[in-house]
Amino acid sequence: MVLHQSKENIKLVPNQSGAHIKLVLQQSGAHIKLRTSNWFYINLERTSNWFSINLERTSNWFYINLERTSNWLSISVERTSNWFSINLERTSNYFSINLELT
Repeated sequence: MVLHQSKENIKLVPNQSGAHIKLVLQQSGAHIKLRTSNWFYINLERTSNWFSINLERTSNWFYINLERTSNWLSISVERTSNWFSINLERTSNYFSINLELT
C-alpha cells in the first residue's frame, strides 16, 4: 500500500486486490482517494459540519453520492456480482471505511 499525505490530501493506493483499509479522520477538511484497480475510486471529503462521499466507476457503470448532515451515520454499499463491498461507519469522533474486494 502506498500512502501520500499533505495538508489537503491523503491518498492511499492498495497494491493488491482484496485489500482491507481502515481510515481514521479526526480533522475537518480531510480528502481521501482510494483506488484498487483501474475501474473505480472513492473520494471522501470532510468539512466542519458535514462530509460527502463519491463512489465513481470510471467506465460510467454507476455513480453514488452520499452526504451526511446529522451527528452520525452507518452506510453499507454492496455489489452483488462478487466484485466488491464497501462499508462506511461513523462513531463518536472518527470515521472508518472498510473496502473489500471479493
